[in-house]
Amino acid sequence: MADLWEDKGGRVPSPTGLASTIVTDQNKIKPNLPDYELFPSEIKNKTWGNIRHVSFCNIVNNVYDEIVYYRRNISNVPSSRAGKSFIEVLTFWIKQFNADSDLNSVALKVFMVLPTLILQKPSATSKSKEHSAAIERRLVLWKQLRRP
Repeated sequence: MADLWEDKGGRVPSPTGLASTIVTDQNKIKPNLPDYELFPSEIKNKTWGNIRHVSFCNIVNNVYDEIVYYRRNISNVPSSRAGKSFIEVLTFWIKQFNADSDLNSVALKVFMVLPTLILQKPSATSKSKEHSAAIERRLVLWKQLRRP
């Protein structure tokens, strides 16, 4: 009876049947969000702050492809001014995704990338005050991308 449940490698499948399909090698895991195609008629002279739309999309795609493999090292969102500013930035991007805007094509990826970029702990032993300072500093850098 046991041989009914074991495959040739001697592994016992999970109740969902996914045990043999789980890949632990990070080089084989593909990012979940699909890349998107930009058509020449959509590009024109669009910009986000002082960055051309095409460059911004490429930056976001490259960042997303890299941070997919980051070890989870995210602090909690603080209840301070930094946390509120972070929530405002996330709200802006989810609104861009829901609206028919120029940034619609890249908004979901930006929304997924921002927590990993902004909420990274400065060190493994850092305190909440240091987390808030790091979040404020990173939000200032993020907002400088937008300024001409």
